[in-house]
Amino acid sequence: MARVANVSYGLTMTSWQQSARAIRRLFWGFLGFVALAIALIVYPMLLVDAASAGRDPALLRARAFVDKRCPAQYREISTRMWGAGLRFNALYGNCRAGDGRDQHVWFFDRGRFLGTDAAKSSHWIIGAWRDDKTIAVLYVL
Repeated sequence: MARVANVSYGLTMTSWQQSARAIRRLFWGFLGFVALAIALIVYPMLLVDAASAGRDPALLRARAFVDKRCPAQYREISTRMWGAGLRFNALYGNCRAGDGRDQHVWFFDRGRFLGTDAAKSSHWIIGAWRDDKTIAVLYVL
């Protein structure tokens, strides 16, 4: 009867290698959880424009201003950060790029243009939150 030798061929992992592997698994699992949480929170906000802002005369003036500067075939402007009846407002979105990477934020005072967020465009902008005096946008790099 032949006996089979128990040979590991150097494939056993030391305890520190097992610990490092477990830490990597935890890290990537946590990172995936955070990415999923952000997506679940932010994505629905991107889909919904402010319904009550549609009848605001200041919004109509602001949209006309942006529409003159951005070709219709590429334009994707969000009114989600627009607060109907508020003095300080913003529109944001893609202006000229077919791939959606010409993102800007336009700021307005009662529909009168104040300025943009930056001289150069950004790759991706998300409207985060606002109140009557503050507008926060997230720049994804």
